Amino acid sequence: MYTNTYTRMAFYSILAVLAVIFISVATFISERLDDNYRSEQYTQTQNFLTEYQNRLSTELQTHIQLIRGLPSLFAVNQHLTQKQFAEAVGYLVNNESEIRNIAAAPDMIIKYMYPVEGNELAIGLDYRKEPEQFEAADRARRTRELVLAGPLELKQGGTGLVTRVPVFLNDENTGEEYFWGLISAVIDVDKFFSHVGLKDPIPFKLAIRGKDSLGRQGAVFFGDPALFQKPTLVQTLKLPEGEWILAAEPKGGWSALPQNYWQQVVAIYGIASIVFLLLAAIIRFVLVASIANYKYRNLIQSSPVPYVLMDK
Repeated sequence: MYTNTYTRMAFYSILAVLAVIFISVATFISERLDDNYRSEQYTQTQNFLTEYQNRLSTELQTHIQLIRGLPSLFAVNQHLTQKQFAEAVGYLVNNESEIRNIAAAPDMIIKYMYPVEGNELAIGLDYRKEPEQFEAADRARRTRELVLAGPLELKQGGTGLVTRVPVFLNDENTGEEYFWGLISAVIDVDKFFSHVGLKDPIPFKLAIRGKDSLGRQGAVFFGDPALFQKPTLVQTLKLPEGEWILAAEPKGGWSALPQNYWQQVVAIYGIASIVFLLLAAIIRFVLVASIANYKYRNLIQSSPVPYVLMDK
């Protein structure tokens, strides 16, 4: 009786230990699956974000390099006419280009424009009298750097990104440098976003903030502003003066589980249960055999009659 009780206690103790081990292993594996999925999720989102940041940067740099060379027009001829200005910049504006128009504003007042048609309302605009545009325009003068302003509503209609580069010339009489004004190019926002792929379905959520190149202090001008209100993946796109902040997360959010997650968990716990039951059966068999052997040996040793074993 004592042996049977002891054996049962040992059997159930072994089963309890095995159950704890198998549950712990199955839980660890399922958690690793979750961790691996989240790590893969983060890596994929990071790669997508980097890709679109590079696209935006490349496209912006193309426009910036074009605009940087325009001040030389007035360095060569400070008395440029509208016709000469149009001939010089006309090749930059066409149906395929993202540039809607190019303007020059001596003393902060737009005087030169190409094309004139469709942009008549912008001619004569004084940046100093436009609160929405003056800060970025004056920042270009103060920093002597190209400033990317907007997106903003244009006087001539529509929405545009405006690249403004300050022009400093040398006085023809004294030779002293002075601030001449600004040259700006308006980039069609819809064409720009379409060209970099932001108008197409993208595999993650993306938002951009930094209107007027103000970085975190600027307004969100693309995507869901809520992305900046919670933990998310963020990258900075440096501009000649200022920056944009890009935020991204998976479409289903960071808490999303893989589509077959629960099937995998069920499979893991199912396999653990089957292995556990097999081991339990083997252990039971071994213990039963051990008890039978013990009883047999005890019978032989305690018997007053000698026995001789023949074969089996």
